[in-house]
This record gives sequence, structure tokens and C-alpha cells, in this order.
Amino acid sequence: MALTFTATSPVKVTSLGRIANGTINFDSSYPSGGESYLASLFGLSIVESVEFGESISGKIFEHDKTNKKIKLYSGGSSTGTTSAGTSHNHAFTGNADSKPLIVEEVVTVTANVGTLAKAPRYITAIDVTAGGVTGAFSVIPNGETPITTQCAVNVTTGALTFAAADAVTSVRVTYFTQRSGTLFSTNNLIVDEPVIASASKVNLSTRAALVQYVYDSTGGTVLTPIPSGEAPGAGEYALDINDAGNTSIDTNAGIDGNSLKVTFVPFSALTSTSQFIDDTDITLISEVGYLSEKGYSITNAISNVSPFYESDTSASTKPTIALTHNADPVGVLSANPLFIVEGYGDSQTNIGVLQSNCNATTDVLGETANGIGGGVAASCRFFVKHNLTPAGVQIYINESASDQLSANFVSETDCYVVMPFEMAAGGIPGHACRVLVKHDASAATYKPLYFDDNGAADAQLCFVDTGAAGGTVPAADVTVLGNNYLYAVSGNLGVAAAQTITRTPVNYDGLLIPGHGVHVVAEEGGGVNHAMLLAGPSQSASDGVAVWNPNLNTITTNETSAVSTLAMSMVAFPEWANPGTSPTGSNAAEATHTHSITAASAAEVGNGTDQSTVSVEATIYGS
Repeated sequence: MALTFTATSPVKVTSLGRIANGTINFDSSYPSGGESYLASLFGLSIVESVEFGESISGKIFEHDKTNKKIKLYSGGSSTGTTSAGTSHNHAFTGNADSKPLIVEEVVTVTANVGTLAKAPRYITAIDVTAGGVTGAFSVIPNGETPITTQCAVNVTTGALTFAAADAVTSVRVTYFTQRSGTLFSTNNLIVDEPVIASASKVNLSTRAALVQYVYDSTGGTVLTPIPSGEAPGAGEYALDINDAGNTSIDTNAGIDGNSLKVTFVPFSALTSTSQFIDDTDITLISEVGYLSEKGYSITNAISNVSPFYESDTSASTKPTIALTHNADPVGVLSANPLFIVEGYGDSQTNIGVLQSNCNATTDVLGETANGIGGGVAASCRFFVKHNLTPAGVQIYINESASDQLSANFVSETDCYVVMPFEMAAGGIPGHACRVLVKHDASAATYKPLYFDDNGAADAQLCFVDTGAAGGTVPAADVTVLGNNYLYAVSGNLGVAAAQTITRTPVNYDGLLIPGHGVHVVAEEGGGVNHAMLLAGPSQSASDGVAVWNPNLNTITTNETSAVSTLAMSMVAFPEWANPGTSPTGSNAAEATHTHSITAASAAEVGNGTDQSTVSVEATIYGS
């Protein structure tokens, strides 16, 4: 007997590696030291880390990476089963895992002190919203006396202390909290390491991945980061986070000999070295930096379109999408103009959904000519949402550009329509086409595109062709998407407005975390430095304050003198699974269930004992 694994979805391929999700099940004879596993059990070649979710059996789990084992523990007085219909309290021994990212937790501040719900491991924004002084604040060590716009943070208790003169009464804090098996596990934080300031650079005791602050305790001030390799002025420090395998800090000669305190997450805490991104130099577009430009993207609350692109192969061939000529589409065919609503994709891909005033007065599934999807002949389908007054922008045909689909988008960026292949018998599910609709400010001067929902397959897209011959969408504007562009593909994919599977905004695919705590470093085109404090996503960027929005994977600036690039290190993360909840609280009457615990002093279960009823949800990271 051995461990078994029941996958809840296919292995996901991300830019950071492969991720398996499912349930690990134990067997009837547990061996002392843990159950061995092969990476192939999870569909992987190598297992880097295992993140355990909610236990169905009240046990505690540990991943032994070195020996490739899963260990099982029990202990704590709260383990047990509650009968149906019984009101009871949850009183756990130990600390349950929580969501790793808490966005804009509202904390009430009384007599200059407030307390976070969880112990923070890394803070990205402290936004004071009520009090004598409001706005973005910086973080300083616990025990130091804060001055205006500073907050002393106790990383053990979550206590926040503000200057009395600021009269703070309410604050919103965005932070990462403890999560076992990740970068933010209990021991992965070095707090207030003592460093002596030197203009000749000084190395930290170990290489850092994320730096919360560099605080001059002699001078009583938070030092401001500047790009690596530049000469720091008064009150500044240059951080070379990867200085030949070390992390070095260079300060201005004016504070040589001062005592510094540095709090940071060590590089050794990363589950994969590919998570670290050194000096991103992300180009800002209209003062917005889309962090996914470095090859990482996230889902959003509307859809999840992060396609895997593949060239045409014998197994998948794009269809030829006809554009049918009709001298009077409205009068003869009762066709109506076709519109597109943009903004349904991630921050890399602007996905659009089609709308029209359909004659059927209901949503319609259009159809192209056959291509080859997964090895068999199959048409592509496109969803058109019925709307008496269609939203979005109208689509036109640019005859001078080989009948290219065009529209004048508000975002001023190209948009794409995802057309999944039909579920043909014998085909491989999951292939699709991506069709370009080009942004063109002059689109309204071209020929309007109409949708004839009464038309035959591949004759539903029509226009008044100058040559009266009709045309086709340019082949170069149609891209085949691989069969894992979305997992969990089903027969009705493409018949809902988002044309994809809707997912919650807490599931990320490569969220990029700023590397300097509540600070961001940027530069103008000529190399002039800008150091800004970070604010949470509900705030507005202003001069000296940038906004990190983890839901959009963006950093937005609004400097008086506009910056052109970010110049800072970051850490990327694959998709999180966030089953954790608060371990303490009362429940009303409910069905029988088992309590899960994380005990501080648990014992490994006995050798040879029957653990066949034990299982746990898990996310396995590897390659």
C-alpha cells in the first residue's frame, strides 16, 4: 500500500513551473518517518514544495522534500467530531494557516495603536484613511518611536503604532501573512538584522528576496531605496539584492558607522529560484506598469484567458472565416451591426465579447467554416450576446488591409475574440482560435460588420463589399491556441458571456510582489530617480505615491514629472490555493464535521497504524 492522489484538475503549466491540485490519501499501514512518494504520482517530474489545505480528518501534515515523504501527525485537545445540530465553539491548539495575501484590511486605531487580524510577514501598503494625517505611511521597526507618516509594526502580534501627533483613527493595510509551505511560512522572516552603515557597501548575513525596510536607528529615519549601482544621497540607500550571490547595502558617507536595522525575507525561502526577478525595468504605459509584461499573468473576476500559443500543426489548423457580401444586410437579411466589449482577459491579453441586437432576441452561437481541431474537422464557435442596445464599440472591416477586423477601442489596444473548436467526435477537447480585432482610430470610416443570426454556418458575418465578392478574415489574424489554453474544458465552453471559466480574483498565475516593502523605485527616461510609497488598490496614485493592485497585477504612478520605467526587484508566485480560515469562533448548529488543527506539539502517528481514512487537499509545485 502507498499514498494515492486524486487530482481535481489537470496539471497546470505556468511560467514558474507545473502545479498539481487534488487530494492526498493515506493507506492502511503508515510507515514511521512518513509515506514515500514519486513525483509521477502528482503528474510531475520533480516536486519542489507541497502546500496543504484543509484536512478532512483532523491531522497535521508535513512535506519532507529531502526524503520525498509526507509525514502525518496528531495531537491537540480539539481533535474530534461534532454531532449534527450541536452549537459549539472552535477552540484550537496551534495556529491555522490563513490566506497569504490580505488586501486592505481595515484596522481601527485607538490611542495611536491598532492590531492586524494576522501576524504580518511582509507589508506592501499602509494607507491611513482617517485622522489628523492621512495617506501612505512607511514601516519602521517595533520599539522605535514613529514620527509623522511612520508606523511601527510588531511582526509577532500585528500591533501597529503611530505618532500621537498624527492622530490616526483608521488605516487600511495590505500584507502577506503566515502560510506554511510557502515563502511566508513561520520562520521565513529575518527581523531587524543589525548592520553598520557604510558607503563602501555591506552584505546582509544571507541573500534577500524581499526587503521590508532599511531603518537608520541612530538617526531615527527610514532610508529611501534607489536603483542598484547608483550613488545614494542623504537619507537614501542603494540595494543590490543580487550582488554576486549576496545582498549588499550602500549608504551615503554622511551616516557611516550608524546602526541600521534591516527586515527581510531570505532568498532561501523561495520554493523555486525562478520566482526571483532582478531589477525588472518594466516600461510604464500611461504611467501604468503591467507586471505581467515580464511573462507572468493573473486571472480576474470575469474570465481566465492566459492562452498557450502553438503554431499550426497537423492536429490543429485554423479555419478560413468568411466575410459574406450583401448589398443590404439590414433590409435583406435583417442583420444588425456587430459590437465588441473589451476587457475580459488578463493584463496580457485584451479579450472581447461580441454583442448584437439579435433577431432571435436571445444569445446566439455563431459558427465558422471547418478547420481541424484536435485532429478532426471542426468548426470554431463564437458567442454573440443579445442586447437591444449593444455595449462596447462597433466592429468594421478595413478593406485596404485585406478585410481586417477593426474597432476604435477605448483602451487603444488590440482586442481578441476566443473561438473554441466544436466538440467533434474523436477530437481533442480544448483547442480554440484567437481572432484579432485591430485597434484603429479611423475604424468608423470603414465598412460596418453585421451579424446575421439567421444565416447559415460561416455566412453570418456580412458586410457591403466594395467589390461585391466578399472576403475572409486575414489568416495572419487568426491564431491557434493549444489544447491546454484552458483546463476543465467542457462542451459548453464558449456559450457564456466570458467565453471562459469564471474564477475568483484570489487565484493568481504569477502575481508579482514589489521587492522593497512599501516603497517603489522608478526612473525617468533620462535616468532621474523617483522613490514613492505604495498604496493599496482602492487609493489613487499621486506625486510620491504609487498604487499596487494585486487584482490587476499593476503598479500605477502619477508623478509630477512622469516616470518611464520601474527599477526594482520583485518576486513572482504561481497560483495560490487559499482554503485557510480563522481558527477561532462560534458556529451555530450544523451537520456533523471533523475539526482540523495545527498543533504546536504534535506527535507522529504510530508505525503500522491504519490511516486509510486520512486525506488532505493539497497543491503540489514542481516541474
